[in-house]
Amino acid sequence: MFKNQLLLSLKNKLCHFNILKLGFASAIAFLLCLNTLANSAEFDPLPAIDKTSGLLEQDIARLQALYSNDPLLPEIVRIVIWNTSASDPYKNKEIKALLERYYTTSAVVFVPENLAPLNPFIVPGESVVFHTLQKQRNIILGKYNPGLVNGYIADFLSQKYAEAKFWEKYSPGSMPQTERLSDVITPEMSIKDIQVELQNRFPGGWVMKGVWDSATQKDFLISDKLDLHKEVETYSTSHFSQFRDKQLKKANGENPDVITRLLRDHPGYRGWRIKRALKNPTQAIVQARIHILKEYRVEVIGGKVLGDGSGRRAQELQMQEFEKSSTIERYDYTFSKPPPLIPAEIITVEKAVQEFVDKLPIELRGMPMGVDAAIVLEKNGTHTVQMIESNPQGNSGFLATDKRGVRALNKYLERYPTLVAEKIAPLGLDGPRQMKFIRAFMREFHIDPARDYTPYEFQRDQLFEKRTLDSLQLAKPGSCRAIFG
Repeated sequence: MFKNQLLLSLKNKLCHFNILKLGFASAIAFLLCLNTLANSAEFDPLPAIDKTSGLLEQDIARLQALYSNDPLLPEIVRIVIWNTSASDPYKNKEIKALLERYYTTSAVVFVPENLAPLNPFIVPGESVVFHTLQKQRNIILGKYNPGLVNGYIADFLSQKYAEAKFWEKYSPGSMPQTERLSDVITPEMSIKDIQVELQNRFPGGWVMKGVWDSATQKDFLISDKLDLHKEVETYSTSHFSQFRDKQLKKANGENPDVITRLLRDHPGYRGWRIKRALKNPTQAIVQARIHILKEYRVEVIGGKVLGDGSGRRAQELQMQEFEKSSTIERYDYTFSKPPPLIPAEIITVEKAVQEFVDKLPIELRGMPMGVDAAIVLEKNGTHTVQMIESNPQGNSGFLATDKRGVRALNKYLERYPTLVAEKIAPLGLDGPRQMKFIRAFMREFHIDPARDYTPYEFQRDQLFEKRTLDSLQLAKPGSCRAIFG
């Protein structure tokens, strides 16, 4: 009883006095610590903080120094997913340099991918917290949370069939023709028959994807350019299953994107994906293959393309204005020396993406998206722009590591309270209305949550990732790292 009363007393003092005196970003770290003190064996503040907050001793020391050195810390908080077991953000020279140069107006909290506490830490005042994933709502909340706008719908649209039908419904033509594989093939078909049927249904070519696929990259796609039978035969003789088991054990619960990167260079990888899709065709989609000339990542937040490039004529776009845009060539990180960005192309894809988003009902526009948009060569020789993926949620790595993306988002977050006050940034739907939308959408497009959403649990007012529910636990020391610009 005494321990709980003391905890409440400390929380009240922090919220009503120290917040104003010491700054909101420092308060976040201490709220992270204090929230779990009631579960520690002894009420010894510093050791308890170290054991329960996820912060290391050097982080605590730095926070203590900030109290006396900088009472006016920024109110912008960025959450970055970080594999703290593999690398320390303090010791990563690239990340440290990026933080020192481009995160000067925000605090950065590094969070492991599977961290999911039960109770969020409410940051007082005019605080803006940008979440990269919906499940982070249980870690930190600000007064404004632009990364969580329509978060349940964003989670729902991470399934590729639902995503394709969403854009087909509200912005027809923005994505290539997409069908569920089970609507194209029948169980009695041989692999050769399936390849013929796919070619008949998609005469211009096709691409096959799993509905939960991620990080596949263009060089690893399953398409009409492959001999499906040959790829499956290669898989059958390549010992891929043993290789995959070893990699899964080595990954030890890593982000699925990391696991995909470990697997995709194996000669049996494509055949394994093909066989998996054919075995469970409701969990795969087929899309019309398009002739992509170049692909860009266009960030969208609050219903608007993030940056100042959209809608400007190329000759009017000065370099300092171009630098404000967050749009980047999708695969430039694969080049040792990335090719220069072309302002005219940036304008074209940003304008097209903005038009796609503007077709959404106002209540659906606010969720953040990392849109992969391609400049496409049509059969008649003209160029168009099509969306490859909309990637709902704020989990775009470019917003965390690309200097223009970091700067553009920080500037946007600084303006966000004003954008909300002026009703420019849509706040979306509350939880119950999001779930009502999702259930109506599933009925319309014959989506079965038990079959098509096995990673998720649907509740009356919420949508949970089961992996999140399974991993609810206190943070271990060092699982969260806090760095302040």
